[in-house]
Amino acid sequence: MFNRKKKQKAEIKQLSVNKISTKSENLNTQYIGYSYSQKDNWTWLSAMMCWNFYTTCSPVYNAIDITAQEFSNIEPEIYNTKTKTFSDEGNYSEVLRLLENPSTGVIGSTFSTEIVSSYLATGDLFTYITALNETSEPLEIFYINPIDIEILPGNDGYPISYEYSRLDKQITFYRTGASDYKYFTKDGTKQLLHVKRFNPQKSSRTSNNGFYGMSPLHPVYLEIDEYIESYVANKNLLKNGSRLSGMFLIDKNLDEKQYNHLQYQIKSEIQGAQNNGEVLILDGLDENGMQFVELSKVTKDMDWDKLIEKCRQQIYRILKIPAPLVELDSQKYSNYNMALAMLYKQAIIPLAKTLYTEFDLFLKHRYKAKPNEKLWFDTKKIESISAVKLEEALLKIKSNVTTKNEARDLLNLGPLDAKRGNELADNQTSEGMPTLKDIKSNDNLNSENRIRTIMSNQFKSDGSPVYEEDDIDKAVRDWKSNESI
Repeated sequence: MFNRKKKQKAEIKQLSVNKISTKSENLNTQYIGYSYSQKDNWTWLSAMMCWNFYTTCSPVYNAIDITAQEFSNIEPEIYNTKTKTFSDEGNYSEVLRLLENPSTGVIGSTFSTEIVSSYLATGDLFTYITALNETSEPLEIFYINPIDIEILPGNDGYPISYEYSRLDKQITFYRTGASDYKYFTKDGTKQLLHVKRFNPQKSSRTSNNGFYGMSPLHPVYLEIDEYIESYVANKNLLKNGSRLSGMFLIDKNLDEKQYNHLQYQIKSEIQGAQNNGEVLILDGLDENGMQFVELSKVTKDMDWDKLIEKCRQQIYRILKIPAPLVELDSQKYSNYNMALAMLYKQAIIPLAKTLYTEFDLFLKHRYKAKPNEKLWFDTKKIESISAVKLEEALLKIKSNVTTKNEARDLLNLGPLDAKRGNELADNQTSEGMPTLKDIKSNDNLNSENRIRTIMSNQFKSDGSPVYEEDDIDKAVRDWKSNESI
């Protein structure tokens, strides 16, 4: 009995060692999760382990999914840096059609979710385009799972090629020149884009891990492990009856048949949550036949709930997810709206700037775009940010610290003439301030809650409200039925 248990523990211990030390030829296909360099003590998460965390740890999946879904709501546009305007016309605007329908059977939102999820989970984003040649307009653009990519190092410390391997295809992208870090297939009809997060191992002389990006899950991989193990422990405690209730002592060794029979009886009649307890079988410890020894019970076992919650909070914190987006107790409208805007400012907009810049550099020359044109996005069209700007504008108006034109600019409304526009905005009068018609003609503020917020904050010179509740209700009904005022 003891030998069997010791053997199982030894196998489990060896498996844990293998998770740390085993390596395969392709760094991204190994399942180890983390490896250590004896010289530099570097740790590293493989793409395989990152995806494993993504699929088995609910806070990781939820945080990445929230960010990816919100990112997919951002619409790419062509921005003119000279005129500071957005446009969907011109030759470069064809890139918008490509991103709207990247490849056969794939829509833009799906492609966006794929690339963002990959970048956030593994620290790497791989895509490639197909074209007639090295300079022609792209025909299609495809997402590549980092697991399917192997990077081969060159003698100069940079990748010499990328090998993309799947069951149904194998493509090799070669560097075009000694100082040119573009990667094409030999026939020039496919080009690879690799976007990676900062990786401090880039300068390491002992590992090629620096060619890959560092996953943001890396700093919390211990918390993720603890989170998963805590749930496994909770499940096993429930399955086995919450705690050890006692043990059987037997004065002789059991043969296999006797052992299996007794074990079957215990599992079917004693062990389990419904029988409230698990027992252990120990042999050769008593001279008086078999007896059951009850174990003393402690006030509580390991406090798994607190450990799970601590790990959960740290995972959300490192992935920049504000608490009101994931905490039911905090999900009031005002908190949720502010938290969503915070998510955009802290995570989504910086991510969008990085990815759109990379795709602009990758694709721009193929469309013969003008120097002052770039692939970008309009933050004024992000609804949650507009909502926060609305609240900020109303607060400034009430505090008499902003001019009417400044307040109108916060609401994405056109300016008044210089004389009226430079006057301080006064919450005691609605003169020069946004009207209901302004609100309803403004797409960025086009929602019931914002109509109610703005209308309820309009006051006459005597301090009485401009709009009664019935007026506000009617305005909302009119908006919903698309009637104009």
